Amino acid sequence: MAYPDLAKFGPFVQQQHLDIRDMIMRFAQEQLAPGAHERDLLAAFPAELIGELAALGGMSMKTAAEDDGPGLDNVGYALSIEAISRFDPSVAVVAVASNLAAAILARHATPDQRERFVKPIARGEKGAVSFALTEPGAGSDAAGIKTRAVRDGDGWVLDGSKQWITGGSHAKVFTVFAKTPGEGGDDKAVSCFAVEAGTAGFSLGRGQDGPEVIRHRPAVLRGMPGAACEPDRQAG
Repeated sequence: MAYPDLAKFGPFVQQQHLDIRDMIMRFAQEQLAPGAHERDLLAAFPAELIGELAALGGMSMKTAAEDDGPGLDNVGYALSIEAISRFDPSVAVVAVASNLAAAILARHATPDQRERFVKPIARGEKGAVSFALTEPGAGSDAAGIKTRAVRDGDGWVLDGSKQWITGGSHAKVFTVFAKTPGEGGDDKAVSCFAVEAGTAGFSLGRGQDGPEVIRHRPAVLRGMPGAACEPDRQAG
């Protein structure tokens, strides 16, 4: 396959990058492209296809090989997302959110969290991970989030709501951001928690339509009154 569109990048694009893009593009063209338009019109979430892409490493691309991930660099990651976007932009958005969440977990996880979350995510066993930062009153202004986490014995209790959470309707793992005043001596501290779907007190509300091209209705995480997290769930 020729890559005239990549010639301008010269030595930054190596054969290994092209091999990865080839694999991802073949999957996108053969598996994602058929039915992509219809799925957008119906606001249908392609859970099975997302799972297949996750099994290829597409939902945790920058996770290191020692954590069972592809270990892609930024060039390989960007080319892979571009390849998915050519054939199904909605799935590409899910992949971007999942890769962001997975990268945070991989960077900050404890040894136990690596076994419980990072490696299974990298192997595709958890599908797409949801990045739960945005709230009804805070998005780009991350410091404005209202969700709080307080210690409860040796665990944590999260209290708050999240909105427009990409892939949340089918996610098995969420990276939930909450204020943790006083952690590390910082009264404005924000921590990230790995929360599994089905956790007591953690519920999904009715999703909302996203931008026109992204029609799979990102989820609303409602209330989370007393959503209890075990002590090993704080990832950063």
